[in-house]
Amino acid sequence: MTDKVANPRYSELERLRTRVAQSMADAERALDVPAQDFNDGKAWSGGAAEAFGREVDGRKTRLHQLAGEVRAAVDGELQRTPRECTPDEARMYRAYQRGAV
Repeated sequence: MTDKVANPRYSELERLRTRVAQSMADAERALDVPAQDFNDGKAWSGGAAEAFGREVDGRKTRLHQLAGEVRAAVDGELQRTPRECTPDEARMYRAYQRGAV
């Protein structure tokens, strides 16, 4: 029986998931506060402000949707990737990542 080692692809995907989660959270927060300010009428008022506020809300909604899709894509790839692989598979993956294959 061949010993297994940590799959470097799985490890990279875990790091990617962490970076994606932080980046998406930062991006989502970036529009949450302005959207709330426009909805409260704190930032600006009047017809143009309402139209702009709707635009900000739409972009915020779309950003949240896309962030969820990115998270789901990374999570799906993690679920399809084994945590462990053979030492040869790990070496081949690392060589491929370096462009040596």
